[in-house]
Amino acid sequence: MKKHLPFTVAILLSLAVHTANSQDYHVRIGFIGNSITYGATLTDPKTESYPAQLGQMLQEKYGDTCILANFGISSRTMLKHGDVPIWNDVEFRNAWKFAPEILLICLGTNDSKPQNWDLYGHEYYDDYQSMIDTFRIRNPHVKFLVCHPCPAYRVVWGIRDSVITHGVLPAIDSILEYSGATKVDFYTPMIDSVALFPDFIHPNYRGSGALARIVYHTMMDSDLVHKADTGLTFVTGLDTDTKALAFGDSATLTWTTVNADSAFLDGQPVPVSGSFKVSPAETRVFMLKAKGIKGVDSMRIEQTVYHPALTRLMISPRAKNVHEGDTVNLKVTFIDQMSKPILDQGYTIFWSVSEGDGTLMNETANMADFVAGKAGKAVVEAAVDTLYVKSTLTILPPETGIDPVAKSQDLNVFPNPAGDLLYIELERNGSSALQVQLFNLAGTRVKEENLSLPVEGVQTVAIRIKDLESGTYLYKIDYAGRLFTGKVVVQK
Repeated sequence: MKKHLPFTVAILLSLAVHTANSQDYHVRIGFIGNSITYGATLTDPKTESYPAQLGQMLQEKYGDTCILANFGISSRTMLKHGDVPIWNDVEFRNAWKFAPEILLICLGTNDSKPQNWDLYGHEYYDDYQSMIDTFRIRNPHVKFLVCHPCPAYRVVWGIRDSVITHGVLPAIDSILEYSGATKVDFYTPMIDSVALFPDFIHPNYRGSGALARIVYHTMMDSDLVHKADTGLTFVTGLDTDTKALAFGDSATLTWTTVNADSAFLDGQPVPVSGSFKVSPAETRVFMLKAKGIKGVDSMRIEQTVYHPALTRLMISPRAKNVHEGDTVNLKVTFIDQMSKPILDQGYTIFWSVSEGDGTLMNETANMADFVAGKAGKAVVEAAVDTLYVKSTLTILPPETGIDPVAKSQDLNVFPNPAGDLLYIELERNGSSALQVQLFNLAGTRVKEENLSLPVEGVQTVAIRIKDLESGTYLYKIDYAGRLFTGKVVVQK
């Protein structure tokens, strides 16, 4: 039996909804490439990369006619068997969703490395042809700009100009013949321009400007903007904010379209771009269909639904160091198989002090108070059936003259590993401003949240991290003049 989308949940009409006018003349231009296309080593790649500088030139020529999107990403190869193939990257999927009417492809520099070309160079032409075909399936009318990559002025990171010259360029010439694409030559005009490439591979700002002018003049000579077949209808995005949805919870689907006059989610009319909350009882596929004057397009997304099962426990003490006679609150978080907290708990915890001196009091469904005894190490255990977790506390000798309010400003970050959400538990004492920053291991800040704690007392705030890739991150939390740092592992 076919199950229909439950429309008892409300469409999020509070979001600004953009209805595309299918009569507007816009040309979507996409760029697929490596670090040179991305703009690595530039101060501001978003404004200084050659696609960005080209965009400024096209705006002066055509106004807002051209819509550019840069999907370049460092180290990527055209070779599917390369060390870092672009095929596996989210930017490649985003480029496909973008459904460009003009697509510039500039890949081959990293393919020249020994671990890539020496083993798989014979596959370069076929992989390039496969990329052309992939985007033609997405948009049969897409126009291609295929690039001869820049020279490599020295062997750096294994990139070899000899391979580019005798392997990559001939293969691209064959691709040009196969595809009927327009050739963009970055190689010949830049052969004597080493001064524009400080590290012998990546162009500086002036070098990027030179590449932008090469593309610009190529487009002007071929009148490519006016040859683009525009106005076709596409679904350019259909996503969920929760990849793995716990049974009984809800997820928000969001979508975008271009040149659409109407859209339908599982057959029900919805805005052409917008959001919708769903609460499926089981894993299911949602389909968005968009209709316009020049066509129909659709996109599907699978919303995974799972039944939470308790797989581990986390115990979070309000403080790791306590003094004799002090009371510290211990809280247990129940974690399911997707590393997410289980909110509907219903578990019975057995608390015990397995080492050291202290007493447990006020035991509840997931919390207990530990009253510290004599100085030394104390270990508190919490168990549910066969699962258990320990918390080790250091009991210090009694202290005097300490403001008890200042002692309460401790903070817990959980779960670790984390999935889509990272929780921070702390007690507000006066100050409401909370700043949370996350950094990758290279020291680059990848997220910053400035929050305001609404009420006094112990509370938990959630930081959305679903956009972060799996890996280890450093956190820095600034609250009430104190700085908390640590590591958190993100697992998707």
